[in-house]
Amino acid sequence: MSGVLNAIATGLYSKLSGDATLTALLADGTSVYAIKAKNNAPYNYVVFSLQYGGPENDNPSDLQDHLYFIRAYADAANEAGTIHARIAALLHHGTITVAGYNLIWMSLDEEYEGEEVNEAGNTIYMRGGSYRIRLDN
Repeated sequence: MSGVLNAIATGLYSKLSGDATLTALLADGTSVYAIKAKNNAPYNYVVFSLQYGGPENDNPSDLQDHLYFIRAYADAANEAGTIHARIAALLHHGTITVAGYNLIWMSLDEEYEGEEVNEAGNTIYMRGGSYRIRLDN
């Protein structure tokens, strides 16, 4: 299964990091991370990670259903919201390329927000959502 996870991660990274409107909102063009941001990454940035998923095992094909948590972190709530809105515009009923698979659909299932205090004592805001990605080969 790791092959499909790597292919999805590549597709998500390419879609998000390849959008000039989104990357203009981030600290730099490489501010899109899989699983977690690099240590001391400057704000604003995006992180995506698998929440759960795998093969459906209900037919002979390789039907896959995965849920990814894709979120923006920023030092201002409105900036996190703007980044989240751009991600939703790109991904909700959008497309990504997943090597070896055909995308059946991708949709925003749930939205989240939160705040935390970082090590420097600053409030950091998170806005994001869970995106369902269904594939078949």
